[in-house]
This record gives sequence, C-alpha cells and structure tokens, in this order.
Amino acid sequence: MDGFEIPDFQVSQDDNHVYVDVSCPNGDVGARGATPNVAVEGRIFGFHLEPYYLPLVLPGAAILSNVDDAVHSSHDGRRHYRVTLNKLQPGERFEGLDQLQPQLLPEDQMKQALADAEQSKGFFQPTGGDASSTRAMDDAAKSLLQQALRSQGLTAVNDEDGEAAIDASAMQAGSAAPSSATAGAQGHGFGFRSSFRGSLIPAGCADTRNILEVPNPEAVELAQREQAALAFEEQHWDEGIYMDNFLDIDGELAHLLRFQPSIPASTASGTSSLVDDSHHVMEALALTLQLLFAYSYDERTNEGDPTVESGWTIAKLSHSLAASAPPRTTSATTLESVVSATLIGCARRALTVPLYRHWNLTLACIHDTLLRLEAGATHVKHCLHQIAERLEEGEDPILCRLSEVWLTPLLAEMPDDGESRRLAACVRLQAGELTKDKVGGERWDLEVVEQAAREAYDEGEGGFV
Repeated sequence: MDGFEIPDFQVSQDDNHVYVDVSCPNGDVGARGATPNVAVEGRIFGFHLEPYYLPLVLPGAAILSNVDDAVHSSHDGRRHYRVTLNKLQPGERFEGLDQLQPQLLPEDQMKQALADAEQSKGFFQPTGGDASSTRAMDDAAKSLLQQALRSQGLTAVNDEDGEAAIDASAMQAGSAAPSSATAGAQGHGFGFRSSFRGSLIPAGCADTRNILEVPNPEAVELAQREQAALAFEEQHWDEGIYMDNFLDIDGELAHLLRFQPSIPASTASGTSSLVDDSHHVMEALALTLQLLFAYSYDERTNEGDPTVESGWTIAKLSHSLAASAPPRTTSATTLESVVSATLIGCARRALTVPLYRHWNLTLACIHDTLLRLEAGATHVKHCLHQIAERLEEGEDPILCRLSEVWLTPLLAEMPDDGESRRLAACVRLQAGELTKDKVGGERWDLEVVEQAAREAYDEGEGGFV
C-alpha cells in the first residue's frame, strides 16, 4: 500500500475509559471485511481497516478493552466503530482529547525514527542513479523507517501480510502535534540511578528487535515509564499460551522444572545484617534481584547453556532495562516492600514475555535467585558479569547500551555479603507470600484460567494457542 486515508473520528472519555469512534463509508470497507486491526502501546493508538488508518498519540497510557466489540452500527451508508480503551490509571483526566489530530508517534520519537532512517540509508537523499535504483533505495529507506517505527512501539497495526500501511510523507505531516511527555532541555535521566542523559538508542541504530518499551526515556517521566511497562505486560498477557503451558501435555515444562542449576553452597550466617534503607541502596538491591531472576530464567529454560537470544530474554524480563522504569515503586519504603514489589514485577514478566509461561516455573526461578543470593556476593558478582556478557556478546547496539547504563555502574557498587544475605532473607519471606492474585489480579485470574484448562483437557479439548 502506498499510503493511507484518515477516517472520520471522535474521541471521548469517562473516568475509567477512552472511546474512539470511527466512521467509514460502507462502500470502501464492506467488501474487505468489517473487523479492524487495533493496537495500543502505552500512549500510542492505531486503528487500521483498509484503506483507512487512524494513528493517535493519547495524552495518557491506556490498554485495549475488547476489539471484538468494535462494530458499533451501520447506517446512513457508513460503518461506525467504537473502540473502548481502559485508562491505565483509573480516574485520570486526559486533557485535550477533543483536539487530537492523527499522529503516528510523539514528536521526539518521530524525529528519532526519521534520523535513524536518514543516517543509515540516506532517506530522502538523491541516489545519483537511474529511476529504478532511486526507487529501490527509496523503498529500502521506507522499509527501514517502518522498522524504526515498529521498534518505537507501533508494533501491532498490521495488514494480513504483517506490514503496516505507512507513508513517509503522511508520517512527516502527522508529527506536528505536540507531545505531553516532552522533557526540558536537559531531559530526564535513565539507567542506574538515573545518571545517564541523552539518547538511549545509539545514533544510526533502530530497535529492530523490539527490546525497548520506552525508547526515549529522556523525554518520559519515571512514573510514565512504569505505566508503559505495566501496559506492555497487560497487552502481552495471553490466556491461551498460559493454558497450554499449564497443561504441559508434552512434558517440556516438567523437564525444565527438574533441572538443577549449578549454584555454590550458601555462605549465609545465622544472622542477617541490617541494610541501609537509602534510595540508592534499595535501588541497587532491587535491580540486582530483577537481573538475577532474569538470569535464572535463562539458565533454567536453556539448561545452563545460553543461546543467541539470552541477552534479549534477560533484557525483556527486567522491566528496568526494557522500559527504563525504576526498579522499585515509589510507595515501597522498606526492603520488604521493595522485594515484594520487585518479585511481583518479575513474575508478571515471566508470565507475559518469554516462550515458557508457567506459575511453577516462575517460582522455581525465584528459588534459584534465592540460592544465588545466599551463595554470597562473589557468586552474585559472577552472575552479573555473566549477564553483561550475554547482553554484549551478540553486539546488538541496544543490548550493549543497556549493559553500559545498567550493568557497568551496578557492578561498580554491587551489594556486599551482608546486603546479599539480608536481601536473600527478604526474598525467602516475600516469596512465601507471593500469590497468583497479587501477580495477575482479576484481569488475569490465574486460578480460573487453570481450572478452565483442566476442564477443557478432561473434555478432550485443546489447541489453546
């Protein structure tokens, strides 16, 4: 497709929802089917029904309610759709909804995507060759730009062949609306202790592997990054995958649960030392816990033999790396509350991101993490170095950058033996209080999903994925 048409639309809200009403002529869409493709990634919304495409940047983060109910009515020769979004923060008031204009990405992200494409492929630059070579270069540049846009979060608005209907000139025209997330001249910090400034994505690179959920953290406040991480988890929760993994008909998960990782014996003494409850120490401990959990998942699911995907897996299982989000919630003021919040976050990632998504596997990885902490600071340091190597060994510029801004400074100030023992004691306590309801809540309702899987299996049903 060479471009797209913007349909008529209106956006409204109540305390907990945003409603996007779209109207298209029957004659344009009727022969092609009436089910639109809809995507929401944080603040970015996309509605696609060929030949119409409506991209919007919302004032706040939202998640999709139910696209299956999008058809609203058909009358006056037009087909009307209502898409309902749930506000990530119920009760939040989205300012300026009635003034929204079609826009693919926040302005800062658009500029970065265009800059990446231009630097890598000479986008919009004359090639000096004949017409066919010029078209080939232009097509290659547009393809690169599409990859850049998808890596910036617009990943799920697809045609049947998987390609988004994007036109370069329309993208430039759509970037005029201002972004509410634009930071001051210095921008927001990111990485360990928020000590880094500037662009997270190296110049000339694009996040083609969709590692980052907040590709421009310098323009996004910490609270909004946390919202983006939560929205990502909600959007990637897949009941069918969970049911299939829960039943484990082929015994793959049972095999992984029997795996015994190589972890030194505990060096913990009978008494755990006190831990400084300063923000800096808490952040280091929470980040260490996140990374050790991600490392433990990679070790167990690959049976101790890392793969070329290990760096990606570790980065995505740590929402601090993937979303530049703080490794502890603002309300967590004690080590116990920090550990509880971090374990819940680790479990949510393990049930939404990787290949294997199973409650008992999640608990096994938490137990492996506990054993690593109890093995002492020397083993923890070894694991962190292993994580850095797995991020860097594939020479992916995004993963290498994440290692630079998170692992390198953490290794310089990693927990000592006393802090590791105290963290281990907290993990042991809080892991015992981790429940399916705390992790998934009413929206996932893990107990109900598991019971449904059992009943379906007993009745001879299957094929949940």
